[in-house]
Amino acid sequence: MESDEGYIYKSPSVVWPQKGLFLYGSGTVLYVFDYKLIDDDLVVVGFDNKIFTVYDGFFNVLFTGKFNKKISFIALFKGNAIICDFFGDVSILKLDLDSIKSSKNRDNDTQLNQEKTIEASESATRDKLTSGSGDVIIPFSHYSTITSSLIYNDLLFTGNKDGKIFVNSLSNLHEIKDIYLSHKICLDTREDLDLLLSLSIDDSIRFWDIKTGLEVHKITIENTKCLSYFLKTSGNLIIVLCLDEILVIKFSFSKLQLLGYQMYKLSFTAQMCSFIDDTLYLIDNYSSLYKIDNISEVGADNKEKDNKIVIPDDSSTLDNVVCIYKGDNKCNKINIKKNVNV
Repeated sequence: MESDEGYIYKSPSVVWPQKGLFLYGSGTVLYVFDYKLIDDDLVVVGFDNKIFTVYDGFFNVLFTGKFNKKISFIALFKGNAIICDFFGDVSILKLDLDSIKSSKNRDNDTQLNQEKTIEASESATRDKLTSGSGDVIIPFSHYSTITSSLIYNDLLFTGNKDGKIFVNSLSNLHEIKDIYLSHKICLDTREDLDLLLSLSIDDSIRFWDIKTGLEVHKITIENTKCLSYFLKTSGNLIIVLCLDEILVIKFSFSKLQLLGYQMYKLSFTAQMCSFIDDTLYLIDNYSSLYKIDNISEVGADNKEKDNKIVIPDDSSTLDNVVCIYKGDNKCNKINIKKNVNV
């Protein structure tokens, strides 16, 4: 089948606070807010038509490649690309990014002030990569689809459809350091505390000590009203997205103690979120961007009992949700269109 456009598949929002950058992908568009990139940074984006593109700090195309399977996760590590795909494989693509960067005549004063369309033609830099070409190594495979992936220091966490989280060393992906159970769909970390959080198949949030591999805490969620979640944590907050509702959990990470919670109704369906300081940014299914300032001051008055959260039948209303982007030109955008056989 021939596809006119390559869609960014389930692209998470990315925050680079040291550069004041916030970006996320949806459809064929990569949205970039507060554009303050430096020249040494690289951005990699994978698409569901097997195409991936590496950009420099000014979003000039350094490299465009075609993988042999649909990409569900991609990241750069020590000059190579780590790719997770729909079939459960974790692959390493050998990319000589240093020579690619040095061969490009880039203008450091380039600014991205308008939507930029990148057409992938025959003259574009593209390697059609296959697992038999010698450029791809598959050091590890799951028996089912990879649903969530996350890199933490020298570790790669991959959760699969069977409910397992595999912990592999990025330096040697053959090495399985640990296996966590009861995974559902989303992972997040608290790097300051060496904790991994997982939304689990039994409607619970599990806390794992990354150093020991032990489950150290569990919060059970009862009376859930949806099947899909997105989880993010910052400070003493855990945010769980549930369609057009948001669950705000206040939690003492130092004591591993649930302090309180509250479910709030949204006027839109949120698909992902990110923190920048004390502001929570929410992205809906139409790529609109919302913010909630002073999120730590939002009430979470329902008290826990035996580490259980019982979702109330009626949700409260948040008054300080502000839409800051909805189809206008308040952000920089890269529109990526492809014409490839898939």
